[in-house]
This record gives sequence, C-alpha cells and structure tokens, in this order.
Amino acid sequence: MLPVQAQTLRVINDVWPPFSDASLQQHGLIPELLSLIFSDQDYQISYQEYPWTRVLRMAQAGEADIISGLWYTDERSEYLLYSNPVYVSQLKFLKRADDDFNYHNDLEALRGKIIGIVSNYQYGEDFYDADYFLRQPARDLHVNIDRLIHRRVDLTLGLEGVLKAAIDQLPHEQQQQLELVDTPLKSVPVFIACAKANKNCERIITTFNDKLERYKDSGVYTRLVGKYGLHKKGHTRLCAAPDSNDKC
Repeated sequence: MLPVQAQTLRVINDVWPPFSDASLQQHGLIPELLSLIFSDQDYQISYQEYPWTRVLRMAQAGEADIISGLWYTDERSEYLLYSNPVYVSQLKFLKRADDDFNYHNDLEALRGKIIGIVSNYQYGEDFYDADYFLRQPARDLHVNIDRLIHRRVDLTLGLEGVLKAAIDQLPHEQQQQLELVDTPLKSVPVFIACAKANKNCERIITTFNDKLERYKDSGVYTRLVGKYGLHKKGHTRLCAAPDSNDKC
C-alpha cells in the first residue's frame, strides 16, 4: 500500500509577532500551534507572509486556507470560519515618551490627534465613527512606529504583545523614545480562521478547537505562550529563527 500523501495547509498572515512572524522559530505562536495540532492529521503547514490587505483578499478568493491570527468581524465571517479564541490581548496606544497623553476609557482624549492605523484592521465601530480625530492608514505597524518616532502621527495602536515585540526590534535609542499607554482601548480575542472555500474547513476548525482545549488542559498551551513572552510583564522576548545570531 502506498503511503498517504500529506495535504498542505496554506497558512498566511502579515508580519504580526509574536503570533506570526517568519523570522521566529516555528514562525510564531500560532503557526507552531498549527504544526503541533495537525502533525498527526496528514497535513503539513506552509507559511507565507503578505501585506494584510492582500491576506484578506487571498483568503476571500480561496488562495489560502488559514489566516494565523486575526480579530473577528461579521463581514469577514461571511468567507471565513473562525476558531475559538487562541489568546486574548489588550489593544493599547503607543506614544512618544515625551508626550503627556493619557487615556481613560474616553475617545475624547483623541480629539485633534492623528492616529496611525493599519489598513483594514478593525479597531471598533466607535473608533472609526468618531469624527474629531484623524486616522492615517499604513500598510503595517512598523510604518506607523516610524511615523510616530518622526512625529508624523501623534499615536499609533496595536495589541500589547505585538507592540512590545515591534519595540524590541528597534535600536535602543528609539526604544527609549516610545511608551505604551497604560489603559487599553479594549480587550481583543485573537483567532485563527479558515477560508470557507476549503471544503474541509469545518473539520479543520473542529480539530483545532478540540486540540487547543486539550493543550490548555495539559499545560502545552501555557508553555508555548510563555515561550513567546505573552504571559510576562515587560518587553516580549522572542525566539529568533535558527539562522539568526539572537539567542533565546
């Protein structure tokens, strides 16, 4: 009997450490979870990175199978089947260290400001409906951080772990110029999602959900989250790819 040939799960995302990043060992928390979960399911994982707008377009067109980390929206659920939450993080503002800005659960604090956002990220209806501050889109968080450092925007925002990972990649002098705002805009669950164009989508998500719960019960999930620094206070320490000079 010929061996069963493994199917390839085409996993995509933009650069979103520590959840997904080709420069990290196992490409980040979620690709590593996917590899573990599907290692005995006749699937192999192929991971590629693209700008976020293209990621959504590819999933909608059935050109990829899984997005390895995203937020929920009703619009996306029309062409994506979501998993149970993989992780819950806080959506926080990032400011320059010499700025006395603070946030206390009131968007009025943003009045008159220019906020760097990532195109097609969903920060919430209230955030988008407000007409008293400007939202300046960029293709990714790194562009927004550069604009913040060079005073082209007043603030940017992102998930706390993602912001810390991005700051850690900067030169020390630039790290000292930036500061996270304590109060979050909101808490945000992070999911994986399967493109409904894949006929095996329901089985893929069911398998992922079942094994994720088992990993949480057994301690595997806690160890993985800790590996990527998400349960620790302070800057997230990431494990670089094997050919990097950085050590974990």
